[in-house]
Amino acid sequence: MLRNLFKTSCVALSLLLPLTATHAEGIKQDEVCVVFDYSNTTSLPWFLGFYASDDLMTAWCRIQQLPGNVRFNVWFPHTNVHKSWDTNFDGQTLPAERIVELVQGLLPQSDGPVLDEDGMAFARVLGNVVQAAAENTPGPDIRKLGFAANHPAAKELILWEPIVLRVRPVALMGQNFTLTVTLRPNIGAFAMGMQGRATDIQFYGARKRLPGTGIMSDCSDQIPYCEHLADVDRATIHAPWIVTRVHLEANGENMTETAVNLFNSLQARFGSSGGSSINRTTGEGDMTLSDGRADLVFRAYGGAGGTNRITMTYEEANKKNSVASYFAEQAEEYRILKQIPDEPKVLNPDSSGLLFGN
Repeated sequence: MLRNLFKTSCVALSLLLPLTATHAEGIKQDEVCVVFDYSNTTSLPWFLGFYASDDLMTAWCRIQQLPGNVRFNVWFPHTNVHKSWDTNFDGQTLPAERIVELVQGLLPQSDGPVLDEDGMAFARVLGNVVQAAAENTPGPDIRKLGFAANHPAAKELILWEPIVLRVRPVALMGQNFTLTVTLRPNIGAFAMGMQGRATDIQFYGARKRLPGTGIMSDCSDQIPYCEHLADVDRATIHAPWIVTRVHLEANGENMTETAVNLFNSLQARFGSSGGSSINRTTGEGDMTLSDGRADLVFRAYGGAGGTNRITMTYEEANKKNSVASYFAEQAEEYRILKQIPDEPKVLNPDSSGLLFGN
C-alpha cells in the first residue's frame, strides 16, 4: 500500500561517479523506476548516487543500475531473518512498487505458522511494531515516541526494525564486492509521510502477531491503544525507512592491485586527506574523506600475502545541518506542536439576561 509516490528526473550513475541522465527503454512511463539526483548537493557523491534521505523504493531503484546476474537479499537484522532472489536488471527496470510487494510477501497478513517454507520466522518481525502513542520504540535502537493521546497519529502503527538490502556480486576494478544498504526507521520520515510531504510506505501485518493485541490479552506498552484492532485480522503498518549507511566489502586473497587502484581513484577524484596511505607490499591502507555532509571511509586489510579485505563505507556526516538533524526537527514539530487540542466546550449564547424575565 502506497501513498504519495514521488517521481522526479531519472539519473543513471556509474559505479563510482555521476554520469548524465538516461531513461529506461521499453518501459511504460508510469512504470519507470525514477530517483532523485543529489549530485549537486555534495562534493562527495555516494555509491550509485545513494543519499541519506532515500526511502525503500528509491534504494531499490538505485540498486537496479547494477549490471549482470546478481543475488538480491532482504534482511531484517534484529529478528535475523532474510530471503534471497537471483535476478538480472540488464535491459529492464522494475517499478518502485515491486520492492514493497517483495517485502509484503515476507510479512504474514493472517495468523499461521511462525516459520515459512525456508525456516525463517518473518512473523516475529511484527513483534517490533510500535504505536506512535508508546513512550519509546522497541529494540536496541531506542527512540522517544510519546505522541499525545489526542494527536491524530497516536494510534498509527510503525515497524521499528531496520531493513538491509544486500546485492552481490558488484564488480569494482576486477574484484567482486557485496553491496549492503542499511535503512532505519525514522520518526521524522514518519511525520512527513503522515502529512503528505514524503512517501508513506505501508504494509499489512497479521494482527495476532502484534505485541499485546490478542483477544484475551491486555494492550501492551508497545501498542497502548489496541482496542480498535480487536475486530480486524490484519493491521496497517507504516515503514518510514531511510538510508543511513551504504557499505561495499570484498574478501579474498591477492586483492592488493584492486585496493591500490581504488585508493588511487579516490585520491585522484577527491584529493588526499591527512593520514591517508596504502602499503603496496602488505596491501594495507586507509582513507577517510568528508565534505561536511557525507563521510567515506576506505579500508584495505592485509599482511604478508597482500590485501585480503577491502571496505568502503558511506554515511552522513554528523553535522548540525545534516539530513538527520532535519528529520529530527520534523519529528519534534509534528509530535509536540501539531497535537490536536482538546475540543473546547461549546455553549449556546449566554442567557443571563433572561434570569428575571425579558
